[in-house]
Amino acid sequence: MNLMSSRAQELYQRGSELEQMYWNRWPRGSDPSPWESPPPWLGPLGDDIKLEDARQYFRDAAALGSLRAIRALARRSDGEERRHWLREAMKCGDGKAVLDLADDFIHADMLAEAEHWYRYAMDHGRPSAVFNLTMVLVRQDRLDEAEQLIRPHAKGPDGARILAGILAEKGQAEEAARLYEQAESVRIAARPRGGFPDYAVIAAVVITMAVVPFVQAIAARAGDNAYASIRAMVRWLWRRGHGRLHSEHVRRPESRLLVVEDPDPKLRLAIALGTDTPDHRLRALRDLDIDAVAAEAGRDDAPDIVIEWHEPSKSWRAVRR
Repeated sequence: MNLMSSRAQELYQRGSELEQMYWNRWPRGSDPSPWESPPPWLGPLGDDIKLEDARQYFRDAAALGSLRAIRALARRSDGEERRHWLREAMKCGDGKAVLDLADDFIHADMLAEAEHWYRYAMDHGRPSAVFNLTMVLVRQDRLDEAEQLIRPHAKGPDGARILAGILAEKGQAEEAARLYEQAESVRIAARPRGGFPDYAVIAAVVITMAVVPFVQAIAARAGDNAYASIRAMVRWLWRRGHGRLHSEHVRRPESRLLVVEDPDPKLRLAIALGTDTPDHRLRALRDLDIDAVAAEAGRDDAPDIVIEWHEPSKSWRAVRR
């Protein structure tokens, strides 16, 4: 270790120790604002420990080439400052930094920049970036490009699930359903023993899609008892509408609501169903006369119509708003 790297390590260590001293002075369970000095009631040493001092040590270490300090500064920053440190990490050979940079542009809804850096990552030894790049294209409604990009990766569960969602949006329900079943069978086989905890959190996402073929596709698959693949499709659409780009490696709240609204301004029609919709409700969609509902929703004087589950009658009903 040369003198410069030794000094960088010393500065990084001092910054880490000072930061730890700061946080140890906060009562357990409190939530101070980032880089805020402790309140004076914490004791005589409260005001002489500041996170900004720790951050300066990290900056000094970063100036000497400490990748650990650069990573620390990136984790503790946001916006353009975070992107600056991620670029510095890339210069130091941190291969993961380019993915973090692309993800940061996603969170800022800067899709063109995100696409650039995901492509850069793919060209520099990060093939997994293909999944996120595909979702960036989907969010820009570039479905043909997205399909072409992800199809070679559809043998695995993540690629199959993403491709299935793209095909579902393009109206290719049969191949989409087959891919959903393929991906779902792998997911169930890989589920840890004991299952996952259940949650009761509800979050609604609204997407735009032709309602009649959407309902018809679900009803057709329900007739084949392919309930798991239907729920997989609904989950994928929910994540797509919610802007999620990564695969779910842990259980997320299942009580989530997907609202599909028809894009036709002359057809004031929508359907609401949960990502955990049970088998009997999916099966009951076969009894819904969707053509009659669509005909009513298409009248000039029609109100907004939402297809919802009616628990007392155990059936789907067209609710006029």
